[in-house]
Amino acid sequence: MDQLLEFAGNHPYLVTAAVVLLAATVVAEIKARAAQGLMLGAMDATRAANRGGLIIDVRDAENYARGHLAGARHVPLKELPAAAAELSKHRAKPVLICCETGSDSIRAVRALRDSGFEQAYGLKDGVAGWRRENLPLVEGTAKG
Repeated sequence: MDQLLEFAGNHPYLVTAAVVLLAATVVAEIKARAAQGLMLGAMDATRAANRGGLIIDVRDAENYARGHLAGARHVPLKELPAAAAELSKHRAKPVLICCETGSDSIRAVRALRDSGFEQAYGLKDGVAGWRRENLPLVEGTAKG
């Protein structure tokens, strides 16, 4: 124990960096576990869409136009709460939320689930992950 304290005293920057990395790892793991069950991979997302699910892309119009999932409806993230009433007819169907990386999707999924959408899911790794897997994207302007 004395050697550990001596090391820490002699190398404060190294110890601080190790503690910061450990904390970041713990936070990332907690976020990943909290999102478990709320995110779908590409294969499960495709199945949900094929079962009549609704795909909502919450990215901005420019990113949506550059490439989105086939059949995706563009509803910017900030407009999603207002659109929830209109989307209520889809409460019994799977609803897949897409963003660029998956981080905005999880917030949108939680908000929709709080509004009664029990089958709301996010696209794991977002459109960027979809693109990395060389899955098809459709280019074109946003149609709400």
